[in-house]
Formats: sequence, C-alpha cells, structure tokens
Amino acid sequence: MFSKINLIIKAIEKKNSIIIGLGTNLSGNLILFLTTMYMTNNVTEDQYGQFRLTFALVSILVISLMLGRDSSVLYFYQKEKTDKAILEEVFSGLALVVVGCLALYYCDDYILKYLLNGHVSRENYHLSILMIPLWAAYNLLTPVVRVKGFINTSFILSNLIQRVLRFPFLLAFVWLGYNNFWGLAWSMILSQLLLLVVLIVYVSSLLSWRLPNPLSFFSRFGYSFSLGMNAILLAVAGKIDVIVIGKLSTISNVAIYDIVTSLAVVSLFPYIALSKSYEPKLFNFFENTEKHPAYKKNFTLSLSLTTVAGLFFILFSQDVLALFGKEYIAGSLALIIISIFFIMIACTGAVNEWMTMNSYARINFFILLISGIVNVFLCYLLVPDYGLPGAAVALGGALLFSKVAAMVFIAYKHNVGMLIVNYKQLLIVVSFVAISLVSHDLPLIIKCVIYLLLSSLLILLNNSIRQRVLKLGN
Repeated sequence: MFSKINLIIKAIEKKNSIIIGLGTNLSGNLILFLTTMYMTNNVTEDQYGQFRLTFALVSILVISLMLGRDSSVLYFYQKEKTDKAILEEVFSGLALVVVGCLALYYCDDYILKYLLNGHVSRENYHLSILMIPLWAAYNLLTPVVRVKGFINTSFILSNLIQRVLRFPFLLAFVWLGYNNFWGLAWSMILSQLLLLVVLIVYVSSLLSWRLPNPLSFFSRFGYSFSLGMNAILLAVAGKIDVIVIGKLSTISNVAIYDIVTSLAVVSLFPYIALSKSYEPKLFNFFENTEKHPAYKKNFTLSLSLTTVAGLFFILFSQDVLALFGKEYIAGSLALIIISIFFIMIACTGAVNEWMTMNSYARINFFILLISGIVNVFLCYLLVPDYGLPGAAVALGGALLFSKVAAMVFIAYKHNVGMLIVNYKQLLIVVSFVAISLVSHDLPLIIKCVIYLLLSSLLILLNNSIRQRVLKLGN
C-alpha cells in the first residue's frame, strides 16, 4: 500500500508546482466556500462573526507563539543540510507554543476585554485555545515536506485535504444541533487533529530521527526570532483589520469582511504557489543563474492566473457575494478593491521571501513592522467613515507597501527585474483591470462575454499557458 502511495507522490511531484498549487487551492477553496455558505445559511451572523473574530486572533497567536521556528526549518536545513536541524527547530517551536498557550489561558481577562472587545464569551475563548497547538504543530511540520522536495504534496495537504476534512465534521455538528460557536469550533479542532495525525505519519517516513540538542534552542534563537517577527508582522498586517473592524464596527461587518477577504485571496493562489514552491530555492538566487529561467516562467504563469482570477472578482463581485446571502452584497466594493491590490502584489514576485532566505530577515522585519503600522493607521482613519471599503484599502495598501519596499531594497543590491514584472506585463495587467472596472455595472451576460475575451487574451499572450492548452487540445 505504501509503495503505491509513494509512486503516486512521485508522479505528482513531476507536475508543475504552480499548476498543482493553483489546482489544489481552487478545489480546496471550492469546498471551503461550500462549507462557508453552509455556515452562513445555518448559523446566525452574530455566531459566525464571533467565530471569525476569535479565529482571526488565533491565527495571529499561532504565528506569534512559534517565534519563527516554522520558517527556520527551511532556513537552517538549507544552511546545515541535516535532519537534526529540522527536528530541533520543530521541537523548539512546540515548546514555545505549549508555554504560550498556558499564558493565554491565564491572561483571558485582558484578551477578552482589549483584543476581542467583549464580543466573545470566556468559554468560547478557552475552547479556541485548543486549536493553537494543533495549528502550530501542523505549521511546523509542513515545511519539512517542502524542504524535502515534496512541494506539490505540501500543496495537496494544506490546500485540499485540510479543507476536505472540515466539511463532514461541520455537517455532523450542525445535524446534531450545534449550529453555534461550539459546533463551528469543534468541527475545526477535530478535523485539524485528524490532519495532524496524517501529517505526522507522513513526515516520519521522510526524516532520520535523532535526539535533538536542547541547546540549539538558544544557539539559533537570534535568526529564528527575526524570522518569527517577520511572520508575526505579516500575519498582523493581514488580520489586524478584522480585529479593528470588530472594535470599530459590528460583528455583522466582521462576518461580511471575512467572506470578502476569503474570496479575494483566491486570486492570490497562483502567486502563493510561486512563493511557497520557490522559497527554498531563493537562497543565493541571483548568484545561481540557472534558477532564473524556471522562476521567470513560473512567475509569468502565476501573474497571468492571478490576473484572470482577480478580474473575475472585479466583474462579478455582487453576483458571487449574493451566494452567501443578500446581506453580504454590502461587501462588493471592498472585494473589488482588495482584488485590485492583490493583482498588484502578484506583480512584485517573491521579494520578501528572497530577503528572509538570504540573511535579510531583520530588514524585512522593519519593512513588515511599518506595513503593520500603516494597516492599523489606515484602519482607524478610514473604517469609521468608509466602513468595509476603508478596511480593504488599509489591508491592500499595507501589503503592497511591504512588497514595494522589499523590491526597492533588492534593487540596490541586485537586478530586481529577475524577480518582478516587466513593463509589457504591467501594461497588459493595468489595461485589463481598467476594462473590468468600466464593465462592472453592465448586464451579466455582457460581463460574461467580456471576461471570456479578457481571459482568452491572457492565455494567448502567455506562452506557457498557450502551450499547455494546445497540448490538451491535441
């Protein structure tokens, strides 16, 4: 049985990582959206809003407590080339998480009052803490799969299997009558536990197990901490707007904004696939010129696919949001704004990832720190007057700032053009976004025709996609 599984894995790894990353993300998020639609139609806005607000905080806490040990798995394995380095970073991360969870349990008054603004009960908060060690352990082990060369397998685990497992648990809890916070939380916790067991079994076959050296926690702490600060600030930059909306607006707006960001991030899937698949290969990227053609080919592919997805949400924002309920249409403009920003972010390539993999994590930390400050400042400035569109501008602007700042830094040292969009590609992207914006209020059938034309043009303009389509046609 295991030999057959290994043959399947080897066959999967031969496929293009961008295509596998995109395919698994689309499939997984189709399941995720079905799950979310089931939630929003069976759970009140208030209960769903509490759930999303709490787990937005949990996602930040998971990243914070690991203090970069998930990223340092990649960095120190590339540097030392030993399984012992992997094991030491994983166990160091788990130790930090256990201590952190105990602190979070005893500091519940502060978190409930100041971070969750009294919107979540103490019992629900304590339940959500159970998710932190499960999520953290998963985040610590998935880089092991990637660093061992099984990039596509890591996409299948994270993008597809993780989401497939959650749906049946949710169905079971709602069927049993737990259509509330507890039902949503327990379905997530139990599915994550099952996924973690599967991952542990798989990872155990990839590593040569050795007793880790406890002193490595201290000897590697400095750079791991820098990586951790990068991850924390990136998580904060991407999630703080949800928490600020919870403080400045209603729980209903938290629920709507969560759906908006969950949809918009679909357009970033090809870009995320590029970043995740090439992150281990970005070590000494500019010095190893043999890496450049493959990166450029996959970057162009990811940009084209990101643009296709982003144009879809720009044109059909109201139609897509209506699937989750009429009240969610209020997030239409926010979805358009974030989709445009995400297309712009895809133009910058894997610039921040290059910095963390080439000993510039501390500089990247300051870039992300400023980005987080920009996000919070813009949220407090724009959300009270402009609501969800203001939060969308804050999120998109902060994330784009972090990319542009990293790009400028790299430009002083290397030919940054090897990592980012060229002028011709940028002109095409801007033109297509402008056409989509102008066409947004046209009748549905006309928008469908325009979208098909724009998508077809993007395919024809991209050699990689065109060759794949022609190959399928033959």
